[in-house]
Amino acid sequence: MFVPVLVAVITLMMTSAKSAQGFGFNIMSQNQTANSSQGTNWIDLCTKISFALTSSCDTLVNPDNTLTSQGMHVRDCIQGGALLAGGALLIGTPPTTIVSVLPTIAQLGGCGDAVDFSKLSIGQLQNLGGIFK
Repeated sequence: MFVPVLVAVITLMMTSAKSAQGFGFNIMSQNQTANSSQGTNWIDLCTKISFALTSSCDTLVNPDNTLTSQGMHVRDCIQGGALLAGGALLIGTPPTTIVSVLPTIAQLGGCGDAVDFSKLSIGQLQNLGGIFK
């Protein structure tokens, strides 16, 4: 019973956001979106998480270490997934439930084409979410 309620709440959050960004979230300003001077080594990060990405890093990151538009979409999807997972943990959702439901939520949120969340653990997702603070 808990899983359908969680899915319904998260789906409502996503659809009420009415955004084209991943999971309905876009917390980073436009200046931060692809600017390599912000300190993130996008090429290195992409290589490290490529096992969970549906696109190759050369289509997500430009040679100058800035994100392509597709790379920004993937970044937003990971950011949204990390936020949703963190919120679910805060309300007491078991990590196993989050891991099993997140791929479905990603599909509903327009991120099924970007990240295979079934390949990421809660710990990996939390670490990735920390990049966007």
